[in-house]
Amino acid sequence: MLLSSFIAAFVFSVFGAQPLCIAGVTGPITVLNKTIFDIIERQPDAPDYLQFVGWVYMWGAILHWVTAALNCMSLYPGAVTEC
Repeated sequence: MLLSSFIAAFVFSVFGAQPLCIAGVTGPITVLNKTIFDIIERQPDAPDYLQFVGWVYMWGAILHWVTAALNCMSLYPGAVTEC
């Protein structure tokens, strides 16, 4: 987790031309991982944690890409234009 966070932050800072950008693991992601772990831990025939989390994040990425490709936020103009 630490290595992947470093690599992502490094690549972002180099290509984004923002060397002082703070990128790292945030609270909500930590809570999501802990919740997933707790749910899996209680199952009698639990799947492998890393494989399960990989699929959760893969589907999350796919849904984000579909939302971006279809420009779904244009359906909610007030959510992104109001200050």
